[in-house]
Amino acid sequence: AAMAAMAAAATECRRFDSQWAKKTAPTCAVEQLGEVLQDASISLNLHEQTLLMKEIQKGTCYVQVDTSVPVRVATVCRLWIKRSLSESKVLLKYKERYGVDDVPVHQLPSLSFNPTDENQLEANAEQFAVDAIEVNGLHRPGHRVRRKSSGALPPPKIRRQSSIVGTDCTFEVTPNVRHTDEEKMSLKYPGLFTRYEFKDIDVVMAGLYEDKFTTATPNKCLNFWEWREEEEVKAEFAQRSQTEIDLRDSGVKYHEWGAETLKSLLREVESGQSVLEKVKIGDTFEMRRTLTVCRVWIRHPEDSTKVLIEHQKQVHSKKSDNKPSPHELVNLPLAKKFMPKEDVVIVAKRGIDEELGGGSTGRIEWEYDSSKVEVFPKTHQVVTEEKDSKSYPGLKSYYRFEEIDAEIENIPLEDFETNEYTKDPNDKDEEEDRLAYTHEWKWMTADEVHVYHKVIAKGRRDLKSFKDAAEEGVREVILSGLQRGVTGSLKDLSGSKLEKIDLYNCVDIEGELSDLKDLRLRELQLRGCTQITGDLKDLCGAPILDTLEILELSGCTEIKGTTLALAASKALTSLN
Repeated sequence: AAMAAMAAAATECRRFDSQWAKKTAPTCAVEQLGEVLQDASISLNLHEQTLLMKEIQKGTCYVQVDTSVPVRVATVCRLWIKRSLSESKVLLKYKERYGVDDVPVHQLPSLSFNPTDENQLEANAEQFAVDAIEVNGLHRPGHRVRRKSSGALPPPKIRRQSSIVGTDCTFEVTPNVRHTDEEKMSLKYPGLFTRYEFKDIDVVMAGLYEDKFTTATPNKCLNFWEWREEEEVKAEFAQRSQTEIDLRDSGVKYHEWGAETLKSLLREVESGQSVLEKVKIGDTFEMRRTLTVCRVWIRHPEDSTKVLIEHQKQVHSKKSDNKPSPHELVNLPLAKKFMPKEDVVIVAKRGIDEELGGGSTGRIEWEYDSSKVEVFPKTHQVVTEEKDSKSYPGLKSYYRFEEIDAEIENIPLEDFETNEYTKDPNDKDEEEDRLAYTHEWKWMTADEVHVYHKVIAKGRRDLKSFKDAAEEGVREVILSGLQRGVTGSLKDLSGSKLEKIDLYNCVDIEGELSDLKDLRLRELQLRGCTQITGDLKDLCGAPILDTLEILELSGCTEIKGTTLALAASKALTSLN
């Protein structure tokens, strides 16, 4: 079906050849799209290529090929809707809901259109505003939006506080159209640079609600709207655009993160939890993420040499399937990011309340009591670390850890688990706390913890050094081939006590899959390791299948076999 859609798109798009020929910059025909992307080393899957072809077919974008790399150019009409000329707030969409799944967004009401219609936009801005209002659901489906001179609009279908409410709306459009360009890497099409040509229209729309409301779009999507200060929105747009430009210019491949990861970084910066800055190094510069974290060392009530460590955690999805993720190895003390102007003692108590206060689960029953928590301000000290961010690969991060000791009078003396209930900070409509995480806690000696962090912080680049480190308490090998100098063989890790191996794109590491069969791994990530060979049947009946939860082999072109060899696995939950 996808191949048929691609063929149809190629046929239909020939109608637009004469339009693209009028442009000064050479563009890419649909038939050449695959070849152009391949020459530029841009890997789009079949679904992404089909979507791009459909956009070209509709005329809402085109691909320029006269630059060093292909550039997707999209023209978008944006509406800056106010309730009156004197109003300082504009309408902003902050969330979309498809079915029961919510997607955070940060958009004005907008409409993509054919760049060849730009002259019509200048002459007939009102009609484009009408179309944009309809596309975004700010009307009653099936009715055209009428201009102010034609009388009141039909009541739009607006959902508010779980009820359908109608209201009379009118609008008028200012004659001026403003032009704004933004350049950034496309998140929809990874690796494809995109230039957005925004055509901004000011609209005064009376009759809308003064607080938040939602509208239903023709494609059965629910849009969530709120009123925000215009200057604040402009500043956020400018900051987001500049952040993406800085990341791209400094060589950070943020397009490989995915849309949600980039949005998470932008929200983190906007909330004040971290700071992004450019640091000059010789003739170039790099992007540096700086954040302050409170690290709480909770002491054992009966053995002062032991501290509480979060061994692993499980994330509970908010989506419709509500499935928890596989266990993620942590091996860190309780930690919380600082909010602006927060005191270290307050952050420590907030972290303890959030991660331990949700009630115990598993075999150990424990009732948390915040009055039995004592934080010791005199133990406060500052430790700094520099390392590549695990959440944002390729982005250098500087951590300022403000460490402080604490004790909880009635805390269990054995290992235990707790649930964390929280509201999603990105969902402004969430009223009740939901189950977000399950934390598994272990008591470890301070020496074990410090050895673990000391070895990881050294930034090792060869596998052999991790075998000795595993004997000292290290349980993870996380290396990235995006950093230079990653070498070694899988044989160097055989017989170790490691629980997680992540060798993303380590193309210089050699070895056979069978070298790892005796390890008790929970997670094995070998994505892009083209020098590693073997057959999946080498793992059949091996001890590794008793514990392995996540197996990532995409891009391992020298590994062969059938996945039936993994059928006997007792723990495997994710296979790619």
